[in-house]
Amino acid sequence: MLMQVRNQFTICPASTSEAADIARLALIASDGLTGITWEAMRGPGETVLDAGARRAAKRRKGFSYHNAEVAFGRSGVIAAIVSFPLEPEDVSDFGFDIPAVFRPLVALEQQAVSTWNINLLATYPEARGQGAATALIAEVGERAAYEGFTRLSLIVRDANPAQRLYTRLGFREVARAPIVKGDLPLHGRDWVLMFREVGV
Repeated sequence: MLMQVRNQFTICPASTSEAADIARLALIASDGLTGITWEAMRGPGETVLDAGARRAAKRRKGFSYHNAEVAFGRSGVIAAIVSFPLEPEDVSDFGFDIPAVFRPLVALEQQAVSTWNINLLATYPEARGQGAATALIAEVGERAAYEGFTRLSLIVRDANPAQRLYTRLGFREVARAPIVKGDLPLHGRDWVLMFREVGV
């Protein structure tokens, strides 16, 4: 995907140089949920963020710089999106092999097989309101269409204000699953699976 220049920011494919920002934004967007996975990956002397950045820096399926676009402002990265096709083998029924907090998410992802999934979309708080998230979703929609996909999907907490943005951009609710909070400050009652037709 080529670089796209907007009024206040520039959108381009991510590189390994943006791995730390992608990981940091993932922690912000998930209220720390992704940190549960990264905690188990930490090496000697690493923080949770270090482990997440190391994972994001790998060229792999799923959460990776290779599947990310970033928005650059004058001071650097201001937002990022990670997206990729959800294939059946990516959302197998792991049952009790995964922490309880993730099981509702896996159940919803199983209903989103064969869609182009937005795994992460986040903007740093100081850069919100500039249109970066909207522009990143538009970029992903174009990529999904090019790859032959007809629907975008994402999962959001029902208490997340971003749900209003997604609705305004044409996403509709498809299914819900109760949030398992554990020790995390996850506000809301349900995870919400949303779809949007590509090209809308």
